[in-house]
Amino acid sequence: GTFWPRLLARNTNYRGRFARVRRGYVVDPWDWATFQTELYVIDSMRSANGSDSITVVLKDPIKIADTVKIPAPTDGKLTADITSSATTLPLGTGKGAQYDLYGYPCWVRIADEVIKIDSRTGDTLNVNASGHAQFNTIAAAHKTNDVVQLCKVYSAVPLTDVLISLWNLAGLTNTYIDTAGFTVEENNWLGAKYYITTCLAEPETASALISELVREAAGMQWWDQIAQKLKFKVNRPGTVDAVIPLLTDEANFILDSVSLDVLDAERITYSALYY
Repeated sequence: GTFWPRLLARNTNYRGRFARVRRGYVVDPWDWATFQTELYVIDSMRSANGSDSITVVLKDPIKIADTVKIPAPTDGKLTADITSSATTLPLGTGKGAQYDLYGYPCWVRIADEVIKIDSRTGDTLNVNASGHAQFNTIAAAHKTNDVVQLCKVYSAVPLTDVLISLWNLAGLTNTYIDTAGFTVEENNWLGAKYYITTCLAEPETASALISELVREAAGMQWWDQIAQKLKFKVNRPGTVDAVIPLLTDEANFILDSVSLDVLDAERITYSALYY
């Protein structure tokens, strides 16, 4: 009666931690080797008062991309007026370190201007010799208390490398990304025409940025809970040596887990695809 309440009380920061689920069939003799391990993250745990059970809600690890913004929001502000050719950007006390996040050189946005930064000295950002008016913006004077927002810049980077970078920034390490599979899709179907040059100057959820790139590549991503990796594929013709998986009632479908719906209203009898 007290086990679950104590568990929850002692583990208040459980959200986002990994949870592994083992699925298999009951066999005699019992054999754990026949079970498959699936990886998720904990979203919530609930125990009803007086209940001897608990409800654990699990989600794919890629859901973390819904909660992280790129570029990271920064709150540094100018402590003095600057001209359109200023060589330094003075910030408030203790505000400089947050601009180290993506290394140097880095780029920042003040109002509508993007400025290239070579280095940092304490709480002062040192502007590149030709750093004003980057990415087709216009050099301008700026006022005290104008916000200095860190940007994330990619310059001629393969699309899949940008995807992996965004996932890393969202908190998913390469251990859980099929980086080799990403590279295969890049080399076979994308290439230089899909290289990305852009300046992300306004914090936006990682999932929105990732979704836009996947859409541009005419691809798809999904979490493979058994391989415990994020996968990526481009919508493309099948290869000559492709093996079509065979699904059978005995090997692939759990009893009473499949249902049949007749959806005549959603039938598409004609479609066209234009490239």
